[in-house]
Amino acid sequence: MNIATEPVSPRAILHPNARIGKNVTIGPYSEIHEHVTIGDDCVIGPHAIIAGHTSIGRGTRVGQGSFIGGALDEFASDTDGPVLRIGERNTFREQVRICGGSGGRATTIGRGNLIMAYAQVGPDCVIGDGVIITSHVQLGAGVIMEDRSRIGGLSTVAGGCRVGELAMIGHNSAVFHDVPPFVLVDGNPATAYGLNKVGLERYGMTQQAASALKCAYRMLFRAGQPLAEAIRQIDREIPHDREIDHLLEFLRGAARGIVH
Repeated sequence: MNIATEPVSPRAILHPNARIGKNVTIGPYSEIHEHVTIGDDCVIGPHAIIAGHTSIGRGTRVGQGSFIGGALDEFASDTDGPVLRIGERNTFREQVRICGGSGGRATTIGRGNLIMAYAQVGPDCVIGDGVIITSHVQLGAGVIMEDRSRIGGLSTVAGGCRVGELAMIGHNSAVFHDVPPFVLVDGNPATAYGLNKVGLERYGMTQQAASALKCAYRMLFRAGQPLAEAIRQIDREIPHDREIDHLLEFLRGAARGIVH
């Protein structure tokens, strides 16, 4: 194990085979297990546990008491151990739980994400870049959250669901179907309420692209037609750009159906 610089608390428990980068801070009573790799400039708070086959990218911050990596439960049978890959510049606040993958799959988290206190990310999840997961959120196994999507506090996403790019899930919602890109949903069960206008504005989407998405939204949620027919109408009548192409790709792959 190569610890290039202090401070690493003498009360931290580090396995001798763990790989620790430069300028890493590790708080007291934290545990860094054998198959863990921590990149440069990371901060691991006190009482955190980094377990399993976990790699953490540069500049990531792990809050106090978080449990990062490792299996969801003691019944996991992977011979090689659960795998978790975390990109650069993520922030995980206090008591966050992120499970490693199962059955030979990996849990993957991209870059620049914020996961707030007491949230749980289940095994095999795929989190993109710039995602915000607020406090007490529960993501089931295999959930996909695309780039810049958001989920409000106390919400739950059922296993296997996909949350599209720049989608927004409101506070205290329950999601049982896929959430299309650029859409705002809320409630239990979650229902579509329009486009995520704030997210689109922050992203700097052009007026032309936003207008095309408004037309697509009306065809998808307000025309009272089956999903397959809505897809055909969007494909046929709306000029294609990156956002419309991604929306169509998402809808065609929505094996669980979409929120209504």
